[in-house]
Amino acid sequence: FIQCTFLNFALQENGGKSSAIVDNNEKPCPRLNDGDLKDDVLDGDDNSNSVVKIDFARPYLIDSIRITESDDDGAAESEWITISFSDGSAQWIRLSPGSPDPEEFSFVPRVASWIKLVVQSKYKDGTVRLTEVEVYNGACVDENVCDFMGFADGEMESERYIHREVFSFLRQGTARLIFKLSNSLGQHKHTLDFQDKMRLYGGGNTLAGPTPIPGADLDPHWIPFWVDMRKTGRIVVGTGATVLVNFTATDGEVLLPFLKFNVFNTGEKIIYCDKKGV
Repeated sequence: FIQCTFLNFALQENGGKSSAIVDNNEKPCPRLNDGDLKDDVLDGDDNSNSVVKIDFARPYLIDSIRITESDDDGAAESEWITISFSDGSAQWIRLSPGSPDPEEFSFVPRVASWIKLVVQSKYKDGTVRLTEVEVYNGACVDENVCDFMGFADGEMESERYIHREVFSFLRQGTARLIFKLSNSLGQHKHTLDFQDKMRLYGGGNTLAGPTPIPGADLDPHWIPFWVDMRKTGRIVVGTGATVLVNFTATDGEVLLPFLKFNVFNTGEKIIYCDKKGV
């Protein structure tokens, strides 16, 4: 499966790793994917970013990249950049001169486990210094609309109709949370118990959050989860790049149209993200 999420695949919190390639050697360059769009010359390394590589935690379907370049007086202004993908394909992009703001570029969707950026020309000489590189599946970003789940005073349960087989939700805090998928008759088919720690698919334990959400006006204590039910009879749930549940259903149901949350903390907040316009 390839998860559909509005999150930035390159981000460290989502398992991304970034490096500057100098003399054919990869050198860690964590400032490229730390989620901080502010340029701080004291942050990170002194390596040129003429050639950089971003490794993802797993292969993802991607179709857009957002690049923020340093506005430091001594930094170069990049013009043409080639993007190479792990599948052997490539894409040329052209940055605007003198713009410190993030620039976004779209390309034909493809599955990739890494990308490499090579600066081919510059508007202004100097050391190439990129502030941040972000990678997305634009369709997942564009089609999602997010809002708060309604928990009235004293209510510990909230239900939603699911519009598609892939959706996301975010929660604040680590108190117990029950997640239920139901059929059109209201019969509970699958129940997941979210606590501060969940057992990973394949064994072991992981702490699911907290994770900052780039580009969203939220504090850093929101924990993002995604749910993928696109394969017949399978329900996959994860956070970031980590699979938490890989469940094979026995009743053959593909899309279970109702989602219900049971909370155990009156201060629980949940943001639900589903398809736009429905």
